[in-house]
Amino acid sequence: MKVKSVIYLTFILFLIFFGIFVIVSSNNELRAGTGIYIADYGLENNRYEWGISACDWALEDNPENNEILIRKVKLLAALERYDEAYMLQKKVISGDASKAVSDWERLGYLGVKTGDYKGAVLAYESALSCTIEEEKSGKMDISDNEKKADLLIKLQRYDEAILIYQSLVEKEPENPSIWIGLGDAYLYKSLLASGQLKDMYSTLSLERPEEKKSASFDMSSFESHRKAVDAYNKAVELDPMVYPIIAAKILGNYEKTINNYQDILKGMNG
Repeated sequence: MKVKSVIYLTFILFLIFFGIFVIVSSNNELRAGTGIYIADYGLENNRYEWGISACDWALEDNPENNEILIRKVKLLAALERYDEAYMLQKKVISGDASKAVSDWERLGYLGVKTGDYKGAVLAYESALSCTIEEEKSGKMDISDNEKKADLLIKLQRYDEAILIYQSLVEKEPENPSIWIGLGDAYLYKSLLASGQLKDMYSTLSLERPEEKKSASFDMSSFESHRKAVDAYNKAVELDPMVYPIIAAKILGNYEKTINNYQDILKGMNG
């Protein structure tokens, strides 16, 4: 009797789960929602292949669903399948839906990873344009301004980034991440001035956008480096736990910093 009961219960459960699967599969909204839920679970729990399978299943009836496409891009990138992720992110960007700053940032990041350095610069410029439009609409908060300053650093527009960070430290002087950002802007400005960083626009034969005239800080490489150290020290004073993150920069060990930043220039001189 026990064996028969187990078989019967198993059969009933199978019918229930099969019925749920049929219902979900036949409803586009349910299918998309289920795919997104499983994809998010995969991202959060390192089950990337599982998440990709869920995205593919959901995309069968929702091939233009940006929410699903973006999750698949993230899953592919997590598996370091950058070429596939880059092509898919281009599809996201080419769609009709409005583009967020994060969409362009992701495209820029994947451009660097796949060696499309010009594409990466143009993507970061588009991300910056989005932040400028948001600024005009009055939607920018502290974190949005930090993001804008970070984009300016990526684009070697250090003086503009410094100007933003100086404004932010006046508003939130106890925020260590802002001081770190200010330190980064001064550090990279110092490295560029000393010739340790190349001008990526000239290296990539791209036209450099005109910087704001109000954002101009005429200082030596040494002075810029000193200001970077001051900003980093302030961050450590506010939160000693950030010291390991910036210790190499403060001590003058730039090798990793330069290598990471110049990914975008790698191979362009060959």
